[in-house]
Amino acid sequence: MRKKIILIFIILFLGILFWWIFGTSNTEVVINEDQNQSISEIGELNSEPVREFTVRADNYFFNPEEIRVKKGELVKIILVSVGGYHDLVIDEFDKKTNRINEGEEDVVEFVANKVGEFEYYCSVGNHRELGMVGKLIVEE
Repeated sequence: MRKKIILIFIILFLGILFWWIFGTSNTEVVINEDQNQSISEIGELNSEPVREFTVRADNYFFNPEEIRVKKGELVKIILVSVGGYHDLVIDEFDKKTNRINEGEEDVVEFVANKVGEFEYYCSVGNHRELGMVGKLIVEE
C-alpha cells in the first residue's frame, strides 16, 4: 500500500513538472537586431501598436521634418518619393531604406530603444548637405 502511495505522488509530481515546463507559454519577445523579424510580426506577438509614419521625400526636403515617439515603441516609416531619387537613413538605429525613384516607396521598421534626438537624412549625392534632413525624437 505504501509503495502505491509513493508511486502516485511520483507520477503526480512528474505530471505537474511536465505541465509547468511544456504547458505554460512565454509571451516575452526578445528582439535580436541580427534577425530579420518584421515589426508587424513583433507587434502581433507583443500586442503593441505599431507607430506608422509616412515621410514624403522631395527635392532636398522631407515632410514631415520631425517624428516623435516614445522609447520602446515599434516604429514603421514609409518613405515615399514624390520628386527625385532618395533614401532615408537613421544611423543610430542602423536603419536605411533602399534608394527609390519618384512614385516609389520603401519601408524601414525598428524599435525605438534609445532616448534622444536623432537625425534622419537622405544619403543620395549631396542631398544631406542641401538640407534633406529630419529629426527623430524618442522620449522617455
